[in-house]
Amino acid sequence: MTAASAFWLDYLRDCKIDQPLPLPCDRHRISDQYRTGRGTRTTFNFGQDLSRAFLTHASTNNTIPEHLALASYFVFLFKLTNGEKDLCIGINTDGRCKTELVSVIGMFANAIPLRCQLNPSWSFARVIEEVHQMAVDTSTYSYFPLQRILAQHPLVSKPAFLDTSFQFYATSTQSTVKEVVLGGASLCLVPYSIQIGPDEIPHQLCSMRSLCAGGDTVSSKLVERIKTIVNSDCLIWNAYGPAETTIFSTCHRINQTDLKSMIPIGRPLPNYRCLIHDEFEQPVFVGQAGELLIGGVGVFVGYLNRDDLTSKVLVEVNGFKYYWTGDLVRMDSSGLIFYVGRKDNQVKIHGQRIEIGEIERCLLDSHISGCVAVKYGDDHLVAYVQGSDISEEDLRTHCRARLPPFMIPSIFVVLNNLPLNANGKVDRKRLPSPDFYSLGDSIGNIYNSPSTEMEERVHGLWCEILKVPEKKISTTATFFTIGGHSLLFIKLYHLYQSLFSFDSRSLTITPFLQQATIVEHAKLLEGIRHADKQLKAWQSLHITEGIASFPQERIYLDEQVRFSNRTVVYNEFKAFTITTGSLSVEHRSSFRTFFDDFCIAYNADKPLEIGNNSLQYIDYSTHERLVDMTKSGDFWRAELDGYNFEKHLSLPVDRCRSKTDQRSSAAYSARFSLNSDLSKSFLAYASSHNVTPFQLGLATFYVLLFKLSNGEIDLCISCVDANRYRPEIEDFVGMFIATLPYRVQIDPSRSFDHLVEQVRDKCLSILEHTHYPLQRILADSHKQQVNINFLDISFDFVNFLPAASQLNCDGAIMEPLVPDQWNETAKFDFMLTFQYDTFLEDKTISCFLVCSRDLYNEATVVKIARRFEYLLFQVFSPTYAKNGNNRSEVPLTRLTLILQEEAAEIEMMNF
Repeated sequence: MTAASAFWLDYLRDCKIDQPLPLPCDRHRISDQYRTGRGTRTTFNFGQDLSRAFLTHASTNNTIPEHLALASYFVFLFKLTNGEKDLCIGINTDGRCKTELVSVIGMFANAIPLRCQLNPSWSFARVIEEVHQMAVDTSTYSYFPLQRILAQHPLVSKPAFLDTSFQFYATSTQSTVKEVVLGGASLCLVPYSIQIGPDEIPHQLCSMRSLCAGGDTVSSKLVERIKTIVNSDCLIWNAYGPAETTIFSTCHRINQTDLKSMIPIGRPLPNYRCLIHDEFEQPVFVGQAGELLIGGVGVFVGYLNRDDLTSKVLVEVNGFKYYWTGDLVRMDSSGLIFYVGRKDNQVKIHGQRIEIGEIERCLLDSHISGCVAVKYGDDHLVAYVQGSDISEEDLRTHCRARLPPFMIPSIFVVLNNLPLNANGKVDRKRLPSPDFYSLGDSIGNIYNSPSTEMEERVHGLWCEILKVPEKKISTTATFFTIGGHSLLFIKLYHLYQSLFSFDSRSLTITPFLQQATIVEHAKLLEGIRHADKQLKAWQSLHITEGIASFPQERIYLDEQVRFSNRTVVYNEFKAFTITTGSLSVEHRSSFRTFFDDFCIAYNADKPLEIGNNSLQYIDYSTHERLVDMTKSGDFWRAELDGYNFEKHLSLPVDRCRSKTDQRSSAAYSARFSLNSDLSKSFLAYASSHNVTPFQLGLATFYVLLFKLSNGEIDLCISCVDANRYRPEIEDFVGMFIATLPYRVQIDPSRSFDHLVEQVRDKCLSILEHTHYPLQRILADSHKQQVNINFLDISFDFVNFLPAASQLNCDGAIMEPLVPDQWNETAKFDFMLTFQYDTFLEDKTISCFLVCSRDLYNEATVVKIARRFEYLLFQVFSPTYAKNGNNRSEVPLTRLTLILQEEAAEIEMMNF
């Protein structure tokens, strides 16, 4: 034992093993007093989530749970003793230093000292490394008797390190006979066809205690079948792992809740690590699908004689080796990993990345024996189903309850048998072509031809949009059952607006969505045409002087009252440059009208002729003051009844402005763009929930304010309305914009879907009262325009209209220009603007946050913009929504502004 003796002598050199740690005792024991053996005990439970996080942290740091607990204990003692750096405690060891002693019954336990010399500047990860190395070193000589260790220190009468001890108990239930692995030797999982009959070794299955399913995806249907056979106490596990990482890498115990949705593959096993990266090899958000990388002790060395293939699948990340699995997964907020499918089995439709396997797994949960889903053309998903006793409508209902709208197949083809190739796999080349033209008939609609002139026009537009031959669309068939989708519907609505000359104020998209047949659309369009005829038109008053309009009066007062006299806020200078034969302009309502007239005059080479009876802006300013606004005044008084105009939202400002300070209009701004998938998901949500993009964007802004203000529920902000409420001023050049208060009282316990409905109803109620001027709203409430809280915060949604490519100024073609940088003038303290150009190729939505420099630093503005971007991801990311985060069920309090890196920091601090 010479080596052991030398080790312990060196290990405890300069250690004051006779001095007890300065722990916060309630009383002291005198030196010659014996111990009574009595003690006080307290226990606490980590709980399931913290326990899982603890084990995951141990695996991530390449240590065992015992060493992680020991490191935590040393840190605890360091804090408890007010920074004692040289910590020495006692620990009991097994003492079976020889393998021959493992099965021998007897007394072998030994007590040894564990010494940790902490450096306060170390990170917790460094502490884990030191404790791990210390535990490994001392375990080598743990058999050396305690009395011989103490004999090396003859001057020590009482070893104080024995006063403080540490023990770690790990228990497990092992079964060698009654544990079966599905996917191994006993039972083999065959994709889509696994069947466990009642006559399959029932005497063994009924006594099974633990069952581990691996080798392929496990469906809820299969688990339900297994649960009817095995004992009710049997534990069913879902394990995952490619051969390249040595059998299993993750595992999850299946519970009853899992059967209601997708069954997760769990969390990494001890000594394994999992990363999820996107196509750019960057970590993904929570809930976002990405490719799984597995690292840890089981990762293989490489493929034999295939260095080229090995180099593609093995990668080093932060000093650790990882294997690219090629499997798409996503992780929820609790750390559970869900298998999505193979990376090479994705399709993209309307900007949405869709995993075909997920659709097929959903269909297999119904009463069918087989199915295959395919992409057909650029716009459609087709599901081929094997079965005889199921209808297309049943399948569609089943999918609607489990899949987001963009993943529901356009058509279901029911076959008696799926065509197979020689290997027994589905032969996709032999699948029959779907008949989209018969979709109307397949759900019970017979062909009905148009019966009126309006129905004829609408029928022709549907055929044009859907690219379907005439006499194939019944006037009673709904748009979405004959191959239509949300983006085509928006295009159809815009076409209606163009041909029948109405705007969303006169007739929103909502009734068209609610009554999506040719007959109903024709009735709606007839109604708007007749309503226009009953409206008494404004005529020219032939005057040359008049009072300013309400909008002109409002911005003048605003500029004089809220801003410094040295600041020109509402004069926006625009530079136009003609280069290489093209003129680029920013599209706004007045701009478009102006340039239409400009091109006509330019091409004709003579002034534009304007009739003497043409309505002028001065006529508008006079007519609007003659409008009876009594009803609107009553509406706004009721709308703001009980509202506190002087209580400002507690937003995260960097400094405050006094009540007497005027605004400087200087601003900091931040901009980000939603990717194509999120933009399409945003628009698809708006369409499927019968709301406009403005209303949906406004709802997300309310959520942001609710979170930033620490739960303020009575939210009132200002929104800019075009206010072209008369057909005479639709294409008029002039100032019509109204700034109005939009007040919503949020219920945090309700879902985001509920808030969207609330915002939609609010916007619709305001719609017919937008002409009531802001100055009158404030006057009715006996308020002045200075220091009104809802004028601090503003929201806008800018839709850039189609490019007017037919406007040609003698060879100079007008094209839309989306500004690279937003106007950095702070008309409000906190303003968010959505920007969407429907005719840009990528069709992405951009967001601009402009904040006053009087209150905010640039870094704060950028951080808030990042938080809002993450909030939009939570709400509109299809993968996040499918991962147990149903917008119709999850309360607003579950949404978070904590960024991923901040969440990781918080998690690190917990350890």
